[in-house]
Amino acid sequence: MGNTDSKLVFKQGIFKLSSSEPIAADDSYWRGFYELPASPDDVFSLFTATDIRRARDASLKNIETLVQTLATRLVELRQHRSFPQADVAPERQALNCVRVLTRILPFIYEDEKLDGWEDAFFWEKRRKRKTRETSEVLFDESRRDTSQEPWTSPDYEDVRPLGEELVDTLIDLLFYVGFTIPSSDRSRNKVTYAIWQKGVGCTTAMNGTKEMESNRIEVLRLLLTLTSKSLYMPAHVLPVKGVKALTYMTTCPDKQLVLSLLCSQLNTALNYNPASWRVPYDHVVYQDPKQLLVTYSLQFLLATLLYASPEDGKGSVPKNYFRHFLGRVHRLQDFEFLAEGMTKTLNQPAIHNLITSSKGKLDAIYPSLLATINNVAPYLEQLTAQSCTKLIQLYASMSSPSFLLANETNYALLQSLLESLNAIIEHQFINNRILIQAIFKYRKRFEALRSFTLESGQEEIERMNRRKKEGATSSEPSSPTANSRSTSVDSLRSPQSARSPTLNAVPENGAFAIGEDDDDSDNETHDTPTTPNQSSPSTHTSRTASVSSSIGEPLPTQLRGMSEKARGKMPAGQPSFSRQNSTTSLSAHQVLSPTVPGGIFAPTPGWIDTWLPTLPLHTILTLLSYPSPPKNLPPTVDQTAPRVHFFEWTPLSLGWYESLLWGIIFTAEMVVQRGTVGVWNGTGVRLFRVQQEQARGPSLMKPMGAVDAVGSRIVSGIGSLNLRGGAPAAGAGGDGRNAGGVRDV
Repeated sequence: MGNTDSKLVFKQGIFKLSSSEPIAADDSYWRGFYELPASPDDVFSLFTATDIRRARDASLKNIETLVQTLATRLVELRQHRSFPQADVAPERQALNCVRVLTRILPFIYEDEKLDGWEDAFFWEKRRKRKTRETSEVLFDESRRDTSQEPWTSPDYEDVRPLGEELVDTLIDLLFYVGFTIPSSDRSRNKVTYAIWQKGVGCTTAMNGTKEMESNRIEVLRLLLTLTSKSLYMPAHVLPVKGVKALTYMTTCPDKQLVLSLLCSQLNTALNYNPASWRVPYDHVVYQDPKQLLVTYSLQFLLATLLYASPEDGKGSVPKNYFRHFLGRVHRLQDFEFLAEGMTKTLNQPAIHNLITSSKGKLDAIYPSLLATINNVAPYLEQLTAQSCTKLIQLYASMSSPSFLLANETNYALLQSLLESLNAIIEHQFINNRILIQAIFKYRKRFEALRSFTLESGQEEIERMNRRKKEGATSSEPSSPTANSRSTSVDSLRSPQSARSPTLNAVPENGAFAIGEDDDDSDNETHDTPTTPNQSSPSTHTSRTASVSSSIGEPLPTQLRGMSEKARGKMPAGQPSFSRQNSTTSLSAHQVLSPTVPGGIFAPTPGWIDTWLPTLPLHTILTLLSYPSPPKNLPPTVDQTAPRVHFFEWTPLSLGWYESLLWGIIFTAEMVVQRGTVGVWNGTGVRLFRVQQEQARGPSLMKPMGAVDAVGSRIVSGIGSLNLRGGAPAAGAGGDGRNAGGVRDV
């Protein structure tokens, strides 16, 4: 469908779909949907969201016939002995069936009124007419008895639900000789469950073509779309109701099928090395078909591994065979492969970067990231200067007044980070001399936190705002410490200021960096730090739909907690550390956390008194009571046994976890697509809140208007570096013009 005439014919056919008169299932009209399009861009650009919604709302019967026709044709092609021969059973028809289904399914899922229809249409057993030989009798006065209904007629038989048949067909197409895997002398059957890449369960790589990789991308995209019903349910409903497509896939007991699919996705994701395969020019790397395949493989792998099927009505939860067989990995070489693949990313100081550079977009997982640090802290040895600097910079950001006073839960993040530092000091004191020196070098900030007050914090915030307006930071970048000294006298109005140092004595925007061997904290070097979003981990307007009906249910609690001494000072019933959603707070905090009419948080001295005395500062302040770092752990420091944050699985925590996963999948789709809108763009997502970004002007990456040709040529030249004959993936689609940014997943 490369010329204008054929595109016009296809578009006219789309308009006809919304006609009030149902179109017969055997009408040749339906053939145009799998014969005319030539690329994903044709389907996604010509079959607009408005067209789909118009047809869905005006003529659901036609949408039903379209889905049935496409699914049936896809099954027929998979079963055809000559597939994928172009003259008999062309793969283009199969790909078009996949593309159109990928396009329309999200708009079916988004309409709550269609939930009952969807369950019946996709997941209930069907009655199908039996195939009969044509009678040779030309003249017969007898007529067929039409008194019997189709559901009781012997001419009909029970067949599997359409959803199950479609899922099985798509999985088979992922392992179809000549379509997604190369042929070999050993492959006798068209469907051969062979692992795509070497790694777990396979020692040799399969040599596939770019076309086969592109076909895998499109099939995986449709499988993800089938399972994306998760996006259109609130977080508290998702774990209870589940997703039938995912339940069917993950409870499949066929060992060979599950292992082949599991290992193919796992090995594809872990074998990818963008540094050697392509120059990673930001999101230009997503134009690489290999990167697209890795992206969809990893997303599908996570969607199946992390899915928890709802109870089956008998009080038991069906087994997830993907998770079961992954847990059976036991060979040393398999573990080495998994470790090597994952450490490519983990070798970087990822947690610091995620918190300080995400601009609040990942605030929902800040507690999880800090809990991870907390769990490994007692066992960390020989931390590098860079890692120690990052930890101290996190402390500087999280102990700043602007962060602590932003909302009622931010202090819990600071508390968790302090616990991590305590664990390192108590259990690995001798093996982490650099961190000990860093703490001594930054002693002012730790000592100031002890005497923090609401008045001093607000004064510090006001002074920092004035400094930004006056341009003091830019005019005197070389002496932020002196600047802090000159302004600190004017701000020491708190009654506490005369007794001990305050946060006013330490510039809030002064980042920490480990120097040579100078112990004087007055000679610190300061850069401009990146502070985590001040409203994390809760933003008052975010994720409302996720927890609106489960406000009273506790979110997953981190059970490591603080010391027994600190616990004794806490208000009764107050947990130590929790992952919290944006509209759900700890019940004990709701009384102590004042808000003004309208739901805006307003800190008070009484609120600060509820948590400031419980901060685990005893270990660090005891250490800092020495004039210089001691050689051994001071005997006055209580060495407590390592404690672990356990994740408490509840229906709400499962929904929270699924919302994080699908938020990542949703945003990644907007990045990897090119040329047309993404799969879920513009649909009514209910699992999390989507905030649309303002339209941006022309840029090098997204040229518009008269500069299209020039800009595209430049981008193409940059993107083709170190790639011979690079071509855009056939599975890509999405210009992102209406793309929104996910906030508060």
